[in-house]
Amino acid sequence: MGLALTAGCAPQPAAKPGFAEIAIHVTSDGFVPKSVAAPRGKPVTIVMTRETDETCAKQVVFAGMDEPRDLPLHRAVRIDFPNGIADTLRYVCGMGMEHGEIVAE
Repeated sequence: MGLALTAGCAPQPAAKPGFAEIAIHVTSDGFVPKSVAAPRGKPVTIVMTRETDETCAKQVVFAGMDEPRDLPLHRAVRIDFPNGIADTLRYVCGMGMEHGEIVAE
């Protein structure tokens, strides 16, 4: 299996075995989609990619986590939840204006 690289793009880390992956894009409309489903109690990786500077969402803060995570432009940020999500996990941008949620099903 080969790895294709595009000029100016860094290779993305491979998915962790056993982890479901959920992609969330950060656009001028904020977090897209604003609400996503995740398998209840199963390991999950949230992959956030900021696609524009036309947003205040340059950081993300998950409920119950102490520190914000930076969302650099055009770089996938992987956030692992090895114990999964038990209910609804809410998150906001660093300024508290844009928000989203991951709902366990």
